[in-house]
Amino acid sequence: MSKEVKIFIVEGADRDYRFVKEMTQCFFVGKYETQILELPAEMNIFMLYDLLKQDDFDSDLIELLRDNSDTIRKQLNGIDRQQISEIYMFFDYDIQHLKNADVVVNADKAVLELLETFDNETESGKLYISYPMVEAVYDIMASSCQSLSNCLVPIQEVSKYKNMTGERNSFANHALKVDEWRSILATFGLRLSCLFGREIDHSAYQEITPKEIYICEKDTIKKHHERIFVLSAFPEFLFDYFPSGFWGRYNTRRKFKFKFCPKGY
Repeated sequence: MSKEVKIFIVEGADRDYRFVKEMTQCFFVGKYETQILELPAEMNIFMLYDLLKQDDFDSDLIELLRDNSDTIRKQLNGIDRQQISEIYMFFDYDIQHLKNADVVVNADKAVLELLETFDNETESGKLYISYPMVEAVYDIMASSCQSLSNCLVPIQEVSKYKNMTGERNSFANHALKVDEWRSILATFGLRLSCLFGREIDHSAYQEITPKEIYICEKDTIKKHHERIFVLSAFPEFLFDYFPSGFWGRYNTRRKFKFKFCPKGY
């Protein structure tokens, strides 16, 4: 019998691929009988939407990417679609991409349609979004719920976000291993509580979907003068994937701690 395959699809072949690879090395490789594959889509979320929209979302995602990427075609060589048991997608909410896009896309409509379509990992796939982009994974401060970029990033400054998070940040300069992932996961519940404006414990988290996070992010952008709340897709995925004990073991910070809170807590 052919081995089952878990697929992790990321936006690019550089940082995105590195982070998902480091995550799977820490939490998946050697712990499951299934084969783990990380695939770079080599397109942003709006390019993906346009590609899917061309045939009204009738195409299978894996076969669509196989047809449009030599890299993915090589990585999937010898793997039948029926072997793939779970599909997870990690993309950025970087609307700066629209300025240079070859296609005209309504960002809000596109993201909502993608989140509604890709909401089940064992069927079409499940989509997770980083706000504003993948570097949010290490945009953290030790022993604090606050991010280095001060939690709310002006949309017009998203192009500077890589530099905001990389300067003087030790997490940015080496591989993310278990200790680093512990720090990344430790504040996730607090950050969600801040985003939603109410306490998010594990029971409340089980009711939160990527679509609800997106809607809350959009509301935050409106309320906070076109600033987006920093939140990584990777902790969200890990807390979704693993049993309830994982939340208690890794989501360890219980009180807000910050030098200055831009949301007024």
